[in-house]
Amino acid sequence: MRPALADAADRARADARVMQSALDGRHLPPYLPGEPRGLAAAIVAARIAPILVDAVRETHGIERWSRHAYEEVFLGEAMRAWRPDLEVAHGRNVIVTASRLCPVASGAARDARVCDACQAVQREAARQALGTRAGDVRFPMLLARGDRACEMRVELR
Repeated sequence: MRPALADAADRARADARVMQSALDGRHLPPYLPGEPRGLAAAIVAARIAPILVDAVRETHGIERWSRHAYEEVFLGEAMRAWRPDLEVAHGRNVIVTASRLCPVASGAARDARVCDACQAVQREAARQALGTRAGDVRFPMLLARGDRACEMRVELR
């Protein structure tokens, strides 16, 4: 394992780059007329989420993911480096994130699969990092649907 990046600014730049690369839709296959909604996003998530989770783990020197590491590092540092206004809140059995910024908005306006893939990768990343603790991961609000924010709710077991 590589040592974690020591400088916070270097970590933030690395986090922003890896999040953008994982979530901006560049890994989507060409559109096939008639493809089922969510198929391309599921394929992207299965391939990209493990790489994303490992990249963040290595950048921050995380030995093993825990709920605390997922909240503080993956969401609070890495995801926030990509979405600076990201708010992270938690309850006993839930982690909620909200942001009014959408770094993939222009791509999602051209191809709805970009938003689908962004959600699917985040959903799978939560499952990769939290393991059996991750329950349902939902996006009750989406900027792409006209909501006031993108909100992700990670239900915990």
